[in-house]
Amino acid sequence: MRRSSAWIDRKQRRDAQSLPLVGAVALAWGLVAFFSRAVDGFHRFEFGDESEKLVAAQLIEAGGRYYLDYVNHHGPFPYVLTHAYALLAPEWNFSGVRIIPVLLVLLACWAIVTSPVLKGRTARIWAAALFLGPIASFWVVQSLHMVNYHAIVGLLLAVVLAQLVVPAMVGERVTEGGAFAAGVATTLVCFSSISAGPTMFLLPLAATAGAVAWRWDLQQFARVTKSHVLGILLGLTVMVSWLLAFADLKAFLVYNFYFNLAVYAGYLQHDVLDGLGLFR
Repeated sequence: MRRSSAWIDRKQRRDAQSLPLVGAVALAWGLVAFFSRAVDGFHRFEFGDESEKLVAAQLIEAGGRYYLDYVNHHGPFPYVLTHAYALLAPEWNFSGVRIIPVLLVLLACWAIVTSPVLKGRTARIWAAALFLGPIASFWVVQSLHMVNYHAIVGLLLAVVLAQLVVPAMVGERVTEGGAFAAGVATTLVCFSSISAGPTMFLLPLAATAGAVAWRWDLQQFARVTKSHVLGILLGLTVMVSWLLAFADLKAFLVYNFYFNLAVYAGYLQHDVLDGLGLFR
């Protein structure tokens, strides 16, 4: 029995020693796989839903106003990103615009790696590897290489989950910086897609439920809440400022809310309760 126990102890020590090395190899593979697919994505075909954002950026650069001179019912944040790119890139060259989702992936990876849930370097290495490797496998297949709202929403959502919601729900300490970043990301998600609004309303409630369940003291709860609200307000300030400067605020409200909820919804024939049919 003692010999068997000693053998198990040695094996566990060897496994513990090899885990960081294997994780480093997995991370190296994930980095190579992701960046190779990212480079490949730059040369993939043009898609209208992405190209129209570049047209909008050119129109804004020419003095036009989004939602007024260029009508669309999508959220404005993806257009903010392409507008920022247009300010930096030559007028004739939009070939590098797909760097935007690459940067957002790195942002999401940073949020996951620095999450309070992860303890120690090995766990963080494996988290990065298990994020970058799989996302590389469907980078082009799911059109994540394009500047489209669904990829932007998903990657910003990772920031909210990793820095605020998951730590709060499992009883880990949420940092003020993480709560602030989650607040900014929450606002930008809402300005990317109106359909994400209910989710972004419920996630802070889930974090609050976690804080209550783990019995946070009032000072800790107040600090995290203050940082989160400040992040939301900063994101809101940036987006409203952009809308006032480069778009028409009244038209934004009409197309993004009234048209989507009162007109376009009638063509979708979708109900949030439809998902219950999966459990029949």
